Amino acid sequence: MISCGNRLNSPDLWLLGSSVKNRFIKSFLYGRCSLEKVTTIHIRNKTRKTLIAADYRLCRSVASKARGLMFTDESAVKAKALVFEFDKPKLQGLHMFFVFYPIDMLFLDEKKRVVEMKRDFRPFTTYNSTGKAKYVLELQSGTIRKSKTREGDELEWR
Repeated sequence: MISCGNRLNSPDLWLLGSSVKNRFIKSFLYGRCSLEKVTTIHIRNKTRKTLIAADYRLCRSVASKARGLMFTDESAVKAKALVFEFDKPKLQGLHMFFVFYPIDMLFLDEKKRVVEMKRDFRPFTTYNSTGKAKYVLELQSGTIRKSKTREGDELEWR
């Protein structure tokens, strides 16, 4: 049986019985499990030698990207930053629907260099990046200022 702790491919989910599938979907939507692994590796600003986040959650699947920080409280982003990884660099459109607190966002290219920053992204608003990004980091509000991050800085994580 597939549990919430394992990474799950979409076809695997549809092979489950409807009651198991419904429990899994409810658990995912209400934050009891995730489709992506949680890591314990720091995100650091390599250029300025500052800490960006002590822990993060990598979001690669469509479901984990769609859920993001929706229906969470601010402690979720304080505990773990979100790193959205896309197949290739592209213009990114993001929303803050059902996220009830502001966050900072960093847009990175394929070499993990900051190409754009958005401070204090407010609840129930949208934002479209002006540059192409392969990674988008959702961080606690104030992180950009505290870490002294600037466009062109290189970040690192594993």
